[in-house]
Amino acid sequence: MIVRGPSRKDFCGPSLPDTLRLVLALGAVLCVGAAGMAQEPVPIIRSETSGVVVDVIVTDHKGHHVPGLTAGDFRIYEDGTSQAIASFTAPAPRSESKPPSVTAPAGPNTLASAPAQSPPPQLITLLIDLSDIHQQNLKQACASALAFAEKAVGSGDLVAVYWVDSSLHLASPFTRELQQLRDVFERLSRRTPSGRLTARDREQSENEIDDLFTQVYPETLREGPPVSMETTVAAAGKRPSPETEIALGTRQMQLREMNMLRSWLVVASTLQARAVLVALRALALGYRDLPGRKTVVVFSEGFLHSPSAATEMQGVVDAAQRANVAIYVLDATGVDTGMRADVNSIDMGRQKRYTQDFAVLGPNQHGGGPDQFDWMQTLGSDPDDDLGNLARSTGGFLLRNMNDLGQALDRVLDDASEFYTLMYYPTNRHFDGSFRKITVELAARGNHLRYRQGYWALPPGREIMMTPGGAQLLASLESGNHKSFFTPDLNAAIVPTADGRYGIAVAVSMPGRVVRFEKIKDAYVADMNTLLIARDADGQILGVQERYGHVRLTKAEHEQFSARMFNLQGHVAVPELQPVSVQAIVQFTDGTTGTSARMILTPEPPAANLRLTNLVVADEEKDADCSADPLDPLCLKTLRIVLPARPQFALSNRLLAYCSVMGLKLDDQNKPNLRLRFTLENGNGTAKIKPLQLQVAPGYGVGDLLALAVLDLKGLKPGSYKLRITAEDERQHAQASESQTIDLR
Repeated sequence: MIVRGPSRKDFCGPSLPDTLRLVLALGAVLCVGAAGMAQEPVPIIRSETSGVVVDVIVTDHKGHHVPGLTAGDFRIYEDGTSQAIASFTAPAPRSESKPPSVTAPAGPNTLASAPAQSPPPQLITLLIDLSDIHQQNLKQACASALAFAEKAVGSGDLVAVYWVDSSLHLASPFTRELQQLRDVFERLSRRTPSGRLTARDREQSENEIDDLFTQVYPETLREGPPVSMETTVAAAGKRPSPETEIALGTRQMQLREMNMLRSWLVVASTLQARAVLVALRALALGYRDLPGRKTVVVFSEGFLHSPSAATEMQGVVDAAQRANVAIYVLDATGVDTGMRADVNSIDMGRQKRYTQDFAVLGPNQHGGGPDQFDWMQTLGSDPDDDLGNLARSTGGFLLRNMNDLGQALDRVLDDASEFYTLMYYPTNRHFDGSFRKITVELAARGNHLRYRQGYWALPPGREIMMTPGGAQLLASLESGNHKSFFTPDLNAAIVPTADGRYGIAVAVSMPGRVVRFEKIKDAYVADMNTLLIARDADGQILGVQERYGHVRLTKAEHEQFSARMFNLQGHVAVPELQPVSVQAIVQFTDGTTGTSARMILTPEPPAANLRLTNLVVADEEKDADCSADPLDPLCLKTLRIVLPARPQFALSNRLLAYCSVMGLKLDDQNKPNLRLRFTLENGNGTAKIKPLQLQVAPGYGVGDLLALAVLDLKGLKPGSYKLRITAEDERQHAQASESQTIDLR
């Protein structure tokens, strides 16, 4: 088939056969959940030393910074083992334009000190959390942030402003222009709080849950304990009256409605917490190459504790520590009065009723909903807990119940310059992914120290690619300390992505029976982390996709799920078309881990300039909005190809064949002269196949085309075949081909 200059149209022509659109409802939900999360940009692997840098802020009992300390005043420990300080830098007062003094104790590990230079301006980032703030507090939070920015600029620092709702947005890059900052905060103060779960949404849901609770247990309004009507009826030992049975049915429905709201609140809280944490991790990763200590101040009312977001929390702490980013959190509730407002706090009486609900009545009285552990961790938590722990872990602190907001913010500015920097080489050089606790002490007692609490011992480069939890899992598997209990199936192909690079499309499948479900009342729940790892020919990691998944099924759905194959779709970005291997690791919350075999992908070498990417063969596709994940290599405008975990197909199905043809020689009108052929090969010979449909579209580079064919294989005998596509460029007299082995049944 000859292709002469495709018109610029997308893969939106005649619809594909309906047989390709038959997707099991359950399978479709799972595929969307796995594939709908955006891939982070390909990280750059940097050369890292094994030195650990620790910034230490020392204050006296009045909160004043303590000057004049030397390296000999400090002691540093890693996991309780004393470490030799290899270099030490003391701060210079900001009012004196003097370079910091640099000294180092004598010894074999002592670093040669470079000539001292004037300290650079401090980098201050202000982040307004629009998702977790009430409208009445937003204006004052913006006014406080502006006052802070004005002081920072007055000290010669650079200030950047971001805001976050469901994602991160840049309001102003680093600047000293005060008018620009004033305009930014004026605009932000007029925005409406938004996100997956706002403070007002949370408050309304809590009130609705409380109202339902008091309808079911009106005795709690009189400060009495909740009483189960079911228990009372059973104790009476006789058949309940019709009126009582109606009342029991009404109460059960109200309980289910209440727990539906509980479930929504837990899930929405987790999603919003992840949005904020992902934004903070992105900032830390973006700042990793900037010199010196960076300060990030978050203006937020906090969010409910979300145990399922622990992986994202670890990722923020690790990225911030490695990038030398200190995070400070200003509780935006009631910043204008210096007192914490009641509007966002959980009423203790209500919390007590929630506690009694579980403790007295027991889990069987609830009719579904989150389990006791998740519910009490979420609704019984202080909204500032997670952000406060994050601040302390990175060397910052939480500002709340402020009597003097200006004085509190001055402490943040002072911290940006008044810190001592210690560096040591760990005596434990084993990169096993474990957490190493750092302890810093002063020879003289009576002062308070703030510093990073530790770090994850990740192999150099991996800390950028994945969270500490993912890196630790990989390290433990590679070292043999952790065993794999099952082997998922894996299929993969390298194809181009919209950003001009390449992506490895990956499908991972396993029998539903190996998925580790926990039964919580009437539901079956499974949480899992998935690592997709791409390596080059030398075994070095090129890219990683790390994703968290949550599956919640009814009993009937669980029975169906266990009898089927569970399919996860994902992709890993790689910088160029090259030989790679890809592997999948799946881990459930109980620690059960499955590791696939490594699949090796070796694209055929080019003929002249002509080259093809891997050939993708599938029998399933679905409509999709590809703008939601522009780096998904199998999402083509409005169509997403579902990669099978095994290249096995029914003879009755029609197949999709997709690849990219690259390096075509174009004429003066930028049109190619291309011939495409499809053949099937087996032990009996080679047969040509004429596609039922063939659509082409301009590729992502000059001289590139995307080709999508629909093939009908009826009439063939069952067996193993090699499907081959051959591209011939008549202008440069070159041809190239790619093939895929498929099993037809």
